[in-house]
Amino acid sequence: MNVISSSFQLGVAQADGRVPVIEAHVMSDGHVMRFEYLKDSSVDPALVMNNRKDYINEKLAADDVANAVARSVKVPIPKYDFRHLFTEAERTLIDDFNNGGYLTDNRLTAAQKDKIALALADYEVTDFIHLDNPDTIAVITMFEALGFIASGRAQVILNG
Repeated sequence: MNVISSSFQLGVAQADGRVPVIEAHVMSDGHVMRFEYLKDSSVDPALVMNNRKDYINEKLAADDVANAVARSVKVPIPKYDFRHLFTEAERTLIDDFNNGGYLTDNRLTAAQKDKIALALADYEVTDFIHLDNPDTIAVITMFEALGFIASGRAQVILNG
């Protein structure tokens, strides 16, 4: 968003010589920002208007950058909310697996079982899950590969 046009109007001078100024800046989304002030003979309203327009555009550009950064970062979610990204049926299968089922799963190597044990220990000591964490991504894609969640569900879950 940015300022697409700016204008000002002068009012009738007051007894003390100051003149009311109404300044308007039309934004690209259609809304109008208005400013009112009293100017004396030392103030150039055209200069004030142009400086304010530049300031508004700089702030809007900075807001756009900040919003883009904020949208690109995934906020960690509480473990309870993370668990409920899975269906009840998926949670049942995953809970059985995590509660020792992985130790007897012949599809897994000893190294994979060690990684799962480490991931479970990490899960126990955290309060929040980062959906963009490589370890979280690996576990969820493993759940999909093992058939605990349907094909394509890993991406849905990782998108929160």
